[in-house]
Amino acid sequence: MADMMASSFQNISSLLEKMQSPDQDYRFMAISDMIVQIQKDTVKLDDETEQKVVRMLLKLLEDRNGEVQNIAVKW
Repeated sequence: MADMMASSFQNISSLLEKMQSPDQDYRFMAISDMIVQIQKDTVKLDDETEQKVVRMLLKLLEDRNGEVQNIAVKW
């Protein structure tokens, strides 16, 4: 169980980094993958990580790419 949580945390951290990519396709796919991760029952975020995810989501709502904005709204 601890290994699964560590793996999920590492995956979430990686997705947060990709959400900051200059490549709009990376940002889009990172949001899409984050949606899948967050919807899993096995993922439990600590307060700090949850705040990072929320801040990134709010930032991506103002992304210069419309498709990135749209998927961020979907989330």
